[in-house]
Amino acid sequence: MKKVSADIPYLYEHNGFYLYRRAVPPFLRKAAGKREIKSSLRTSSKSEALQLYGEADIAAEQRLKMLQDGVSTKEAILFEAFAAQEAINSLI
Repeated sequence: MKKVSADIPYLYEHNGFYLYRRAVPPFLRKAAGKREIKSSLRTSSKSEALQLYGEADIAAEQRLKMLQDGVSTKEAILFEAFAAQEAINSLI
């Protein structure tokens, strides 16, 4: 797995595909139940990965903020699923 650019801190390439990979701060690891946030961007195109990176970064920031505010990982995942469904519905 290699980092794409020093200017884009959480974008990595692995086996030809791009992913968002970010460490969970130590004080939130117990609440998160993991050491890092990883999300496949589901593309092998660098230009598409750069577009999707912003969305992945916003989602990770929201999850970390929710954990800081005491929202459980399960609740955060449910919120993300709801937000994703709302985004899909707005496109239809």
